[in-house]
Amino acid sequence: MLQTAICKSVKLALEQGDKEMYNSIAFTLPLDKLNYPAEKVARWLQDEFRRFRPFYLKTVNLVLDPNHKDAQKCRDVFSITPCEIGNVVVSVFCGDITTLKCGAIVNSTDGNFQLSTGDLSQTIYDKGGQLLKTEAAANPSAHMRMTSGGNMADIQSIHHIHSSSLGDVRNLVLKALNAANEEKNKSIAIPAIGTGNLHYDPAKVAQAIRGALEDFVKNTEFSALKEVYIVIFQPEMLAAFQQNICY
Repeated sequence: MLQTAICKSVKLALEQGDKEMYNSIAFTLPLDKLNYPAEKVARWLQDEFRRFRPFYLKTVNLVLDPNHKDAQKCRDVFSITPCEIGNVVVSVFCGDITTLKCGAIVNSTDGNFQLSTGDLSQTIYDKGGQLLKTEAAANPSAHMRMTSGGNMADIQSIHHIHSSSLGDVRNLVLKALNAANEEKNKSIAIPAIGTGNLHYDPAKVAQAIRGALEDFVKNTEFSALKEVYIVIFQPEMLAAFQQNICY
């Protein structure tokens, strides 16, 4: 599989560069030789870069042919400018939330916490395994439940019932931030809640997430949370989230 082969090669190169105590490394992306959407390949690289935790490497450079028709699409994938809300660094980008290395990820699911409603919830269950469902069922009265990551090691999952309206999103995100902070997580990843099957307006969801972040910072005296990742799966929604969260 092309994705597996590319990601494995990138990971090995990063590990070798870090082993040699290099401060920087460069990758070339031969756009004219790819028989696959260049933007998608760039996103695979981006996910692999984020997963890697170096000791020495500080800079990763991606070399593109500036005249290629897909060069700008690839640059857009990597054009992430974090912003600060209080003492929390917020990044908005496209990617797969289940591949991130972070303290906790947020998931919307059905009222019975079967983790089978919605594409993201099903993916988290498929990757995390039966343990997630078992742990979620252990507290039947809670509307938000914290589990381990199961097979997704070193991560916690925060599951909440699907919002019944767009107006619920701000409160749900705030509760998730508070739950992650209580567990002393330093980072949390939040998806584009409700923009899939519920068809909520991406701009309004982004505004609700921004509001929740402001509420959290305002009302939390001591925060373990230092980084928040807003992870967008659909590239066409990215601009709406960037414009309404980091401004």
